[in-house]
Amino acid sequence: MINICVICGKEFEAIKSTKKYCSKSCENQMRREKYAAKQLLKKDLPKENHMAFKECLLCGKSFQPKTPAANQRQCCYNCMPEGIQLKRGDFIAKLKQKEGGKCIRCGYNKCLSALDFHHKDPSKKDFGISDDNMRLKEAVEEVKKCILICSNCHRELHSGL
Repeated sequence: MINICVICGKEFEAIKSTKKYCSKSCENQMRREKYAAKQLLKKDLPKENHMAFKECLLCGKSFQPKTPAANQRQCCYNCMPEGIQLKRGDFIAKLKQKEGGKCIRCGYNKCLSALDFHHKDPSKKDFGISDDNMRLKEAVEEVKKCILICSNCHRELHSGL
């Protein structure tokens, strides 16, 4: 059977009718061209982010991690900017802001560090919010069991006033 090479156009004799190339060099050239075309397509296409959307623990908004390495991220880029790690005090301040940033009894709002988390039901208390070994997710869950009050109101509450 006589076939025509799809690369160089030469006629060649073949046993199978499906053979497309007259020689190994023409076959290799076709592979190189296909590879080069594939590489061009890869460069032209924008890289897609296939990370799943997550919910920010602090603000509750939906966000998408920018890279696979950021997939462990628990807070959005607004609450915790890229490359910045919150210290424990900064994180507690963010939690206080999330809860309103003021005492629910008297309305005090001048200094975040003067505000305390008070557990509504002490029997359900797992740990104190400001403990050294707290984890972000656990602290957010614990805050749900609390109210935000100023230090004075907190002392009065515990004194029974």
